[in-house]
Parts: sequence; structure tokens; C-alpha cells
Amino acid sequence: MTKNFPIILILLFLIISIITANNTILHAQEKHIQDSIKNTNEDILSDSIHSYIIMDERIEKLMQKPKVLSTRMRGYRVQIYNGNNRQEAESIRNQFLRNHPTTPAYLIYSKPNFRVRVGNFKNRQEAQEMIKKINNQFPSMIVPEVIFRN
Repeated sequence: MTKNFPIILILLFLIISIITANNTILHAQEKHIQDSIKNTNEDILSDSIHSYIIMDERIEKLMQKPKVLSTRMRGYRVQIYNGNNRQEAESIRNQFLRNHPTTPAYLIYSKPNFRVRVGNFKNRQEAQEMIKKINNQFPSMIVPEVIFRN
């Protein structure tokens, strides 16, 4: 064992030297990579970047349309029909739209009845004014509270 001791000691010294050298090289490489990334990021930030997007013309048209925010709010509609006859409900809705083309009319089915409701009123007073306006044409009306989109 004493004959091999100097050889083992030399081998141990070489192994420790190799490991230390590898760690030093790896550390230097990591530092170099970090510096490269930092310099690249600084170059990107300092240079002006030009991007070109190629898109379908339909997308461009959609982007040019004005954005309409749709919100939900509590409001009122005037109910001008409630019954189980769909044809009669459609007829009353169409008659209302002919006489009042700027006021929206909705055909709603709530089993087993069809309902025709008109208008998007923010308060009960506006709905009452509509009732006064069309009372002669549609005598059986109520004003239910509903939620609608603007």
C-alpha cells in the first residue's frame, strides 16, 4: 500500500484539478452567456424594430368598425301581447313594427305562451309614455321589468 500511495495521491490531485478546471470553465461560459443576453436585450431596445403583419382584408375591415359596448342593465319593455297563438303574436309584432319602425319589438316564447314586448326603456316613466302613445292600437298591455342589452 505504501508503494501505491504516491500514485493514488497524484491521481487524486489530478482529479481535483480537472473538476476545479471544469467548474471554472462552466462558470466563465455562464457569465459569457449572461453578458451576451444582456447585450442582445440592450441592442434590441436601442434599435428601432419594424414589424410587418400580413392579414386578410376582412380582418382589417373588422378592425375599422366602431366598437359597440354591450352592457346589461335593468329596464322596461311594454308587453302588447300574451297568448298561446304564435301567428297572432307575429301578426301583432309586425303591425307594431309597421306603425313604429324605430322601436324594437321582441317575440318571446315562454312555455306555453307567446309574448310580444316592445321598446328598451331605461325607466318606468318612458314605458308609460309608450303605453299612452299606443293604447288605442293595443289595449291589453302591461309593463314588466326586464334586463336587456344596450
